[in-house]
Amino acid sequence: MSSPEGRPTECVRLNLQITEANGVEQILGKNNRDAVQELGAEAQLVVDALVALGIDFHPHALGMKKLHLSERVQ
Repeated sequence: MSSPEGRPTECVRLNLQITEANGVEQILGKNNRDAVQELGAEAQLVVDALVALGIDFHPHALGMKKLHLSERVQ
């Protein structure tokens, strides 16, 4: 996004908390909204991309209610 003057503006669409110990601990939209509400189907694409990169997900990661993991992530 850009400002009317053409300068880039900041726009939070997705918050990820990833730790070395637990992997993804949260995946939430702006102001802690549901990621699917914030991004629609693209939220699942983000999860799929993280899985493809081998990033683990905490079993109780916040924001995963409407999202799913592939079978190879435990």
